[in-house]
This record gives sequence, C-alpha cells and structure tokens, in this order.
Amino acid sequence: MELKVFRDVLPAAGADCTAKAELPLETELLISDYLPPVQRIVKCFAQPVVLQKQLAPGRLTLEGYLRCTVYYQGEEGAGLCQTEQKLPFTKTLELPSFGATAWTACVEGQTEYLNCRAVNSRRIEVRGAYGLVVSVHAQLSTEVITALSEGGIEQKLTTLGGVRRAATLEKLVTIEGALTFPKPPAAILDITGTAEVRELKRMQGKAVAKGSLRALCAGRAEGDAALLSQTAELPFHQIVDVEGLSEDCQCLCTLAPVGFAAAEGETAEDGSASTTLTATALLRLSGWRPYQPQCVADAFSTRFAAEVTPQTIATEGLLCTLDETTVLRGSGPLPDAGAHILACFASFGPVSLTRQEGRAVLTARAVVSAFAENTLGEMECYEKALDYALPLPADLPPDAQGYPECWLTVQDVQCTSAGGALEVSLTVRAEGAVLARQTASLVGAVELGDPLAPADPEVSLRICYAQPGEELFAIARRYHVSPGQMLAANDLAEGTTAIAIAQKMESAGLCTAEEFLKEANEGDFSAYTFWQYVPEDKEAPNRFMKCEGYLFPETYEFLKDDTVHNYVATFYAQFDAQFTKEMYAALKKQGMTLPELVTLASFVQEEAGNSQDSNVAQVFRNRLAEGSPYPRLQSNTSSHIQSDADNNYLWNWVA
Repeated sequence: MELKVFRDVLPAAGADCTAKAELPLETELLISDYLPPVQRIVKCFAQPVVLQKQLAPGRLTLEGYLRCTVYYQGEEGAGLCQTEQKLPFTKTLELPSFGATAWTACVEGQTEYLNCRAVNSRRIEVRGAYGLVVSVHAQLSTEVITALSEGGIEQKLTTLGGVRRAATLEKLVTIEGALTFPKPPAAILDITGTAEVRELKRMQGKAVAKGSLRALCAGRAEGDAALLSQTAELPFHQIVDVEGLSEDCQCLCTLAPVGFAAAEGETAEDGSASTTLTATALLRLSGWRPYQPQCVADAFSTRFAAEVTPQTIATEGLLCTLDETTVLRGSGPLPDAGAHILACFASFGPVSLTRQEGRAVLTARAVVSAFAENTLGEMECYEKALDYALPLPADLPPDAQGYPECWLTVQDVQCTSAGGALEVSLTVRAEGAVLARQTASLVGAVELGDPLAPADPEVSLRICYAQPGEELFAIARRYHVSPGQMLAANDLAEGTTAIAIAQKMESAGLCTAEEFLKEANEGDFSAYTFWQYVPEDKEAPNRFMKCEGYLFPETYEFLKDDTVHNYVATFYAQFDAQFTKEMYAALKKQGMTLPELVTLASFVQEEAGNSQDSNVAQVFRNRLAEGSPYPRLQSNTSSHIQSDADNNYLWNWVA
C-alpha cells in the first residue's frame, strides 16, 4: 500500500548570528569663518547612520556615514559652540554562510575611544574608533509534512505558530517646516528631535505613515553667551513603496531623526526670525504575516513496520510590540560644586534581552553628558551613566530564545546642579518588537516496511497500565492500534456530552460532576480567545449549558491534587488551540456565530460521524440558507431532546 504524504512550505527561523566590526575615525575639522575660533575642546561624539545593507553569502555590507560632532568653547566669551562632519563609510562584515528567504540586520554600537585636540584656533583633529555590533536574523522556507494517509497510518498532529517576515523597509525621508526665534540667532548650537508615527495605513505594496516630528533647537543670540531653546512641530505624511506588504500584515513603523539643516529666513517687524528647517529621518517599517499550520509530530502504522525520520524545525513568533516610556534618574558629585549647567545630551549603548528573576527584561546603558561652565569660566563636560531596564509586557517561554528589534530614543533629558551634585532625569522611549524562537520536533519522512504480524487470536483483552506522563499515542504505537479506538474503548470519544465528561471526572476521583460543571459554566476563562464569542446565560436563555460543545474530547492526564479550574481549562485550551484565526475569519464571512457552528457540528457528528461529515454539513447549511424552501434541519438527531414517545422528527426545530 502506497503511503500518501502531504507537504507544505513554512518560513522557519533560519540563521541567527552576531558580528562585530570597528569603524576607524581619523579626520580634521576646519572651523568656518562664521564660527568663533576654538579656545577649548569640551566634548566629541561619534554616531553612525546606516543607509544601506546588503547581504551576500558569507558577508554583510553596510554603507552610511559616521557623524562626528565636536563641542568647544569659543574665544572672547563666545560660549559653547559646535561643529560637525559626516564621514562616509563602507564596511563588510564576515558572516557564516547561510540561506535566507527573508532577513533583518539590527545595527548598534558604542564609541570605543575618541581623542580630540585643537591644532590651532581654526583646526580640530579627531582620532578614534566606533565599535559596531550587528545582529542578523534570517528566515528560510522549509518543507514540512502536514498530513499522512493510507497504509494504516496513524498520525499525531501539532499546531505550529509563527510569523512570516513579509516586508522590511529602512528609508531616509525628509520633512520640512519652519522654526521661529524671538530674535535672530547668531549661531545654532545643535538641533535634536523626536518623532511619532500616529497612523499607519497598509495597502498592497504600499504604506501611508502620518505623524509629527518635534524639533528642539539650541542657539545663541548675538552678543549673548547664554543658550536659547526653541521647539517646532513638523507634521509628516509619507507614502512609501513596501514590497510584500498587504492589509493583513501585523506592522511596526517608527521614525527616527538622524540630521537637521537650518536655513536663515526673514526677520519680521517684531524682531522675530523665521528659519527654514529640514529634517532627515530614518523610516523603519516591518510587516509580519501570522501562520498557524498543523504538522505531523509523530506517526506509526497499524499494518506495516514504519521507519520515521525526525525533523527539528524552529519557528519565529512575534512575542510583543513595544512603545514604552521610562524615566531614569541618577545623581553624582560635581568636580566643581559651583559649576553652572548649560546643556545636556544622552546616548545609548547596544540593547540586549536578559532574564532577571525569571522574567525577560530589555536592558541598555545610557550615558548623559552635561555641559557646564565652572567657577573659572571654563566649559567642561560631566558624564553620568544610567542603567535602563524594561520588563517585557509578555512572558518569554523558558524554552524560547528572544531577540529585540527595537530602538531607544531620548524624549526628554534634564540636568541640574544642587548642593555640589549633578541631578539627572532621562525620559526614554522604546519602540520596536521582540521576537521569540522556539523549536519543535516533527516527522520529516516516513517509510513503510514489511506487513506486521497478525494479532494473536487467543488474546481477547489487553490491559495497559500507563506510566505517569505517558501519552495515549505512545501506548497506541506500542501495540499498533488506532488511538481513536483506544479513545472510544475508554469512553471519551468525540460527541461526548458535558455531563458524561463530568461523570467521567467524578469516577476518576478528580472532582465531583457538580463541581466540574459549575466551574465549566461559571468560571472565568477569558484567557482563551473563543470564550469571548460564547454568550452569557442572560443572552442565551434557551441554552442548556454554557460549556456544552466546548469541552474538547482528547486524551488528557490530570493530577489528583490539581484544581477544578485547571481540569476544565485543559479541555478549553485544547478547543482554543484547534480554532484558528483563519477559522474565525471564515465564520464571520459565512455570517455564523461560534455557538451556531458548535450546535451544527453536534448535529453533523450525530447524523454522520464519519468521512461524510463535510457532505452532511453542507446539506444542513443549504437547508438553513436564506431563501431555502425548508428552512429546517429535518434531522433524526434532533429527537434526542424529546422522549421516545414523541415524533422522531422535529420538523420545526432550526439550529
């Protein structure tokens, strides 16, 4: 007998690797004539902006620029000044060779060292290095067995849950707006900003992102060393092409400012000055499409010797999305107790995912740099390190490996000096997603061998004492019998009523039938998706019991000291696992409710209970369809709700 094997292709989790590289920094910055000459170097920063990523077998190539920013004290009381330079780079990182149908690379890092000195009043020399940390995660289309038939084959199915990485986009966009100062600034020290995507519309191959960018500009008026700050709100409406994106994708979209340019505008009669502001921001968009197929986890034949080749597959699921704001605070002594704080900035190191006390936590190191003028009139930079820790809103399973695709941005930073100490308050926003990888053992291949020896005709009864933790399928395979036959022999087959199940629990000494039914009908099982579709008693006054039809029949193992709630939850969890999102969508499309489907299924089970189930179900659906000449079930099975003396056909009963 030829074995029939049905296969499908899943986007399994593929390679997962981390690579490190060093970006050398060696440059000279010439101070423009319109900027004050250099008196003293205060602080130097370096930050990479990656514009393009290219994955090839065995390597990942990054292209972008390294933004080098130097803050210095200007001569003749000019105060705090700033200059910067963009240094383009192309960096190739060596990776293990792997196949991928979809991939993503998260680039982070931190400054390894920076040496900055003023060669003269118009020339600054910078030497240093920035350390890149790149995490690459891939998906690979993998073939799996979804069903087996013929040859006396018995199969154990398992449901795999995961997401397919449908779309990934990183694109630089420009946003323009106006920035108005009370009076014309002599110099603009720095412009930073935050952005928020408030609305995202998904279409086939396109996305529309709407939101706003808030720019904060620090400048200095003519003849005044004090810093002035001005904010501007820049709305944006971006339409982008995103290959692979569709309306049913779960999406994450963020916008991060990476640079600003200001052009001098006109001065109004009241003395205010308008500046044209152009922001460059990195738009990141990720789209995932969930899947939940059933695959063959184990198999054997009741008629032939069978050789099963196992297959281990890793799935990748979306654990949670993040949009969380956290406030970090810290303090430390100032070298000069009389120092006056002028401005402050913050930067972050690489983001990692750790387990703390059994819970997954997102962690990073934040460094706040405070610029101050000491009692000698010199500009200095004081730094304070803060530890960032964000517990995830979802539990990471113990056997799962999680990895973040998220970004930290500064929403607000405040530094003050009080009593000789530096007080720091940093508001951090985390945006992104955390994905989790889990492995599952499946059947990769099955080969049927010689026919099995016939059963001993002298044996009429076989009793098996199952060991704790032993599953019905394993017992059935040991004796080469159908698990369904064993299930029926133990009186817990499909179609078993709620009362019969409750009586079975009572006879096993687990709880009384009354306790079981009370919890099944009145307990809180809102953790399961299907429960929200089951109406309350007041909404279904003619219903016999709320739990009827949802106690999924299967082989279960219970502990005698467990709670009644957990006993019932075991049945409900199995029902919830069987009913997928696609099934709910199909139900809605057909205009049916879940209770209607369960009721109809019980009639089909009683009427047919075999391979003709689908045909009988269609007949019933046709009879109940709008415009049908019936519209009644006209089913013998409805006689079960009457006494034997009544008519066997309830012609007027409609499910």
